[in-house]
Amino acid sequence: LFRQRADGSGVAERLTKPEAGTAHVPQSWSANGDLLLFTSDTGGVLNARTGANNPGATSALLLLTMKDRRSAPVASVQSRDRDVNAEFSPDDAWVAYSAGVKPSVVYVRPFPLTGTVYQISKNDDGHHPFWSRDGRELFYVPGPDGLSKVSVTTRPAFSFSNPVAVPRGNLSESPVTSRNMDVSPDGAHMIGAAAGNAGSGDPRMQVVLNWFEELKQRVPTK
Repeated sequence: LFRQRADGSGVAERLTKPEAGTAHVPQSWSANGDLLLFTSDTGGVLNARTGANNPGATSALLLLTMKDRRSAPVASVQSRDRDVNAEFSPDDAWVAYSAGVKPSVVYVRPFPLTGTVYQISKNDDGHHPFWSRDGRELFYVPGPDGLSKVSVTTRPAFSFSNPVAVPRGNLSESPVTSRNMDVSPDGAHMIGAAAGNAGSGDPRMQVVLNWFEELKQRVPTK
């Protein structure tokens, strides 16, 4: 794993060095940037090109502490044949993750870790969990072409609602690739990669800064 400034300046800093045949995949930063969740995958768990699981492959969740650059397993969370996905809650008090294969299951644990585990998804193939910016909702992918959310309450105790289906349009998400969708800060929109024509060439995403300012210049209003 490496990190570098988002504007591309500076030198990339190496954070981890996996053993031969192992890949480290970033998952989630803590809000203060002191901790990084990542997976250690062996046997080609992430197989985006073939879109298939890899029997015998393993994926384990680890936590990197930036202060001393040391990593340690997270409560023995691991999965076979499919990658583990994980994300800190916005207040860093919880970790949501998915593990398992057909079905994969979404769980939530308090952080710092205790022995408590909450199973969020049931009767589906839950994977790729991610939080709303206020921490009151948890989204996950229940299966092909689907998106679900549960309402979350953390005080005085952790509780959650039954899953509710959320429209995701043609946004593409696969259990064997890294998560490629997210929710806007106000919770009103989803952004992500859309499924396209495989023969259309190199897929790319364009980000336009100050879009409304350019719009005002091009289309003056009264």
